[in-house]
Amino acid sequence: MNVIVVGAGKVGYIVAERLSREESNNVMVIENDAQAADKVASLNVSLINDTGSNPRVLSDAMKMNDPDVIISTVARDEDNLFICMIAKNLKPEVKTIARIRNEDYISFNEDDKSIKLVDEIFSPENSCAEIIKELAILENAIEYDYIDSLDMVMATFLVTKGNNVVGKTILEIQDIPEMLSIVSIYRGEDVYTEVETFELHVDDRICVLGTSDDIKKFNKILGIVRDANEFVILGATAIGVNTAIGLEKAGKRNIRIIETDPKKCSDTLNKLDYSHIMNGNTTDPHLLSSENVGRADVLMVLDTTDEVNLLASLMGRNYGSKKIISEFSMPDYESIFKLAGIQSSIGFYRIIANDITKKLISDEEALVRMRYSNELFFSLTLNEKSPAIGKKFGDIKLPQGCRITHVIREGECSVPRMDTEFRSNDKILLFSYMIKLDRIQKIFKATISAV
Repeated sequence: MNVIVVGAGKVGYIVAERLSREESNNVMVIENDAQAADKVASLNVSLINDTGSNPRVLSDAMKMNDPDVIISTVARDEDNLFICMIAKNLKPEVKTIARIRNEDYISFNEDDKSIKLVDEIFSPENSCAEIIKELAILENAIEYDYIDSLDMVMATFLVTKGNNVVGKTILEIQDIPEMLSIVSIYRGEDVYTEVETFELHVDDRICVLGTSDDIKKFNKILGIVRDANEFVILGATAIGVNTAIGLEKAGKRNIRIIETDPKKCSDTLNKLDYSHIMNGNTTDPHLLSSENVGRADVLMVLDTTDEVNLLASLMGRNYGSKKIISEFSMPDYESIFKLAGIQSSIGFYRIIANDITKKLISDEEALVRMRYSNELFFSLTLNEKSPAIGKKFGDIKLPQGCRITHVIREGECSVPRMDTEFRSNDKILLFSYMIKLDRIQKIFKATISAV
């Protein structure tokens, strides 16, 4: 696939890096800033150091690359829309994707189908804010991912000292929603998929898959020591402001934002109805102490740089913050946040990569790669030649590290029971850890695809 990425800032760089990994992709980047251009030059891409919103530059680039896709990720929404419109005029069949922040542009593009500004819009800031908002509301959750194709949520919950499930096995937990499936349990660095008789300990992490309502019910089943009602956000960034807006829409009223830049403070005021914003250094220990960040139910650290977010997260933990959610941009910081003990750390780079993958790769070609290495969540569809046809779920011998979470039959999704009998055209959802996919394909004699 031939792709032109316009803009090599934080978002554009991650998009270019993600797409250039695939040998089948021919990626060209247009970037005006010399420093940003130097950075992206280290990737397996061709580079034009010029202004992507210049019609001549864009036209020349399209003649060289003959793109199937144009992805515009420059700073201003208006420029991204202009670039995509010019590209569409130069080559009507090209797919145009614009990174957009402004909700007015997003809703206009989605609501009025007769006037399409751009083929696809992606807004990683909105996606990130939505995840953080859900994590803030779900007291026990530390990870949250919405799977569009299933209309389901995969979430990970941390078992804490006050939870009702400590010392119990999964089989002993009462009132687990019928549609919710336990995907895996993490203890330290170990991953367990045979979970029914697994006794839960403090600091275990339970990964579950279910509807949004199922996830909320499971959060309550674990036990809530204190309802999440008081929130502090460090950083009036696009993610920080969108998170506050999401919390307000969810009925939360006790929200405070601390922002270093006075202009951002004034610009943010008219976007919020109930949240309070104050101007101050987000890493000032005296300010954080006087603002009692440790008293808040959730501290969200969403400033502009990974270094600031890491420092502020550590300070928040030192002040006794009950739950800390922090965002980081670059992959190198994932292990650092983990080592620092920040359980809910959101990789912005991963959200960008997932968003752009959804726009470019069809369901039949994509797999869901989870947060940890060697883990996959995927589906396969049984045909009439599959040896699983007519067999019961309890009789299927799966390799260790593989777990069937759901069966989709004639559009209806269910958690398989021991006596569930597999039929032709059943779509099976599976989680695997440290297993080669061809081994699973041989067991079912079926083709693996996306969820």
